[in-house]
Amino acid sequence: MALTVLNNLKHRSELQLDFYIQQEWENLVEFIRSQTDKISIEPVTGNYDMMFYGNFYGLLSNAFKIPSDYWYITMRVNGLKSPMDYNGFTNIKIINPEFLSTIYESIKQKIEKIKMLNVTI
Repeated sequence: MALTVLNNLKHRSELQLDFYIQQEWENLVEFIRSQTDKISIEPVTGNYDMMFYGNFYGLLSNAFKIPSDYWYITMRVNGLKSPMDYNGFTNIKIINPEFLSTIYESIKQKIEKIKMLNVTI
């Protein structure tokens, strides 16, 4: 019985941690979206729109050479919740790489602090 209670507390703690981390990412998405001077609208050229239909990460990697660390945040800034949501639209929002690098390091540090504050049993 006591072990079950401890396991439930640990699971609840992990869920809360996931929630706070997700909130930090979503706050970052909203902040980046508000920084219109740091975002450019780039055309998807060639046949990439159809080649990577349903594979936004493939599009980012192959057509725009965006490092994988930035795929998730770029996907969210473009209004997608999953890389499979990409439906071949021909213009995407690209975040200024220097700005993104700085802001990404900031969020990573914040998430690490959240993880350190999480009490594990």
